Amino acid sequence: MTAATLERALASLGVPCVVEAEHRLAILRPKVQGNSFAKPAVRARIVALALEHGFTHVALDLADVHTTGEGERAGAVVSGD
Repeated sequence: MTAATLERALASLGVPCVVEAEHRLAILRPKVQGNSFAKPAVRARIVALALEHGFTHVALDLADVHTTGEGERAGAVVSGD
């Protein structure tokens, strides 16, 4: 189970990501904007690849992908309430 091997497998699938491992969680950070993650078949293949590489969970981190026109991050506000 390594992030690097999963990263290469995802790239060969056409989903270029940086993969970071937190125990058995694979955190995917897309290298480019796009909607490939919106396709159910692609998501299913991503999960299958992660399982094949020893991960039990997959998280998609979009924090660095979505920005406003001025280069600022756009996203939801998280409340502690």
